[in-house]
Amino acid sequence: MKRGNLQRYEGLLNDNKRYTIQPVIDNGHDSLAGIFDIGIKKVTLTKIHINFHDKFNSSIIIPGSNVFDTLHAQNIHLAKQKGISGRRAVFKVTMTDGTKHTLIIEPPDTIFYDGNPGIIHHWLTKRGFVIDKSLAAKKIPRPLNPSATFLTSAMTVPL
Repeated sequence: MKRGNLQRYEGLLNDNKRYTIQPVIDNGHDSLAGIFDIGIKKVTLTKIHINFHDKFNSSIIIPGSNVFDTLHAQNIHLAKQKGISGRRAVFKVTMTDGTKHTLIIEPPDTIFYDGNPGIIHHWLTKRGFVIDKSLAAKKIPRPLNPSATFLTSAMTVPL
C-alpha cells in the first residue's frame, strides 16, 4: 500500500520485534541525535499523535516544522508527562547527499518511507525505535478513543 510516494513496509521486523515511538516521548530531541554513519545527516520530528491514558482517554496531534521546537516554545516536556504513549510519528529525514525523505512510524509493526528501507530500519534499531514484542505490549497501549484534538504552535496546551 502506498501513501503518495511513501511505501508501506511491514515485513522488516521478525515476529519478536515491534516499532515504538516511545523514545521520542521519553528522550525528546536526544532520541533523534547520533548514529549518522549510514548516510543520514539529520532527522526532524514534524508531527506526533499522542494518547493520554487517563479517565478521558484523549489524544492530541502536534504538527510543526520541528515538533520539539514547538513543544519547547510552549514549555511542554513530554518526558515529564505520565500516562502517555505515541500512536504515530512523522519525521523528515535528510540524507548526507542532501535528499529529503519522509518517515512515518505507526506502531506496532508498520513504517512508511520513501527512501532505502534498510538504512532507515538500521537507524530505527540503533535509536531504540525497534523493541522486543514483550516490551511493546507494555509500552504501547492501544488507544481507547481514536478522536484527537489538533494543536498548532500558536496554542498553549496544559499537559
